[in-house]
Amino acid sequence: MEPMLRVPKLPVTVEITLEGGLRRRGAIHMLPMLADGRGAERVVDLLESPEPFLPLTDGAAVTLLNKHRMVTVRVESARHVGLQSETPLPGEETEQPVLLTLATLPARERQVHGSLRVPVLPTGRRLLDHVNQAPAFLPLRLTEGWLLVATRYVVECAPRDGHPTARAPRPTRAQGARARRRAR
Repeated sequence: MEPMLRVPKLPVTVEITLEGGLRRRGAIHMLPMLADGRGAERVVDLLESPEPFLPLTDGAAVTLLNKHRMVTVRVESARHVGLQSETPLPGEETEQPVLLTLATLPARERQVHGSLRVPVLPTGRRLLDHVNQAPAFLPLRLTEGWLLVATRYVVECAPRDGHPTARAPRPTRAQGARARRRAR
């Protein structure tokens, strides 16, 4: 029997929220170069691929997660959500602060504040047009990092006035303590 060919992959840390609010943190492994030469693989590429399960590693343990049950996926880089840069391209894009209400999550986690990147067109483009044409996962910029939100779980998308970088809700002191205990 011949040894199997292994392609080296690069780990990318993510935090995935599933239906019901269950969270999983770990790494998914990305190809450093796609076969078609388009560059490195991105998290959004894996999420929108036809395979129903995504492997998530945490140390030596591997968990297979059903992509159709993922509500959000938090990543650090704009590249992984499918955008060219961390900031809007001048004259081509703008950021629209929004409040998203998501289905299937506990009440305290149901609303997410952030900014959507919207193209600037001479004819204008409404937020409605942008959201209606969104792929399966919508990139939302947070104060720190990015959130890929499954569009099928978005119940409401409300535009918000204010600073282009809308802040994610700050955890309460008790929520912060729980998060630190889980991280240990």
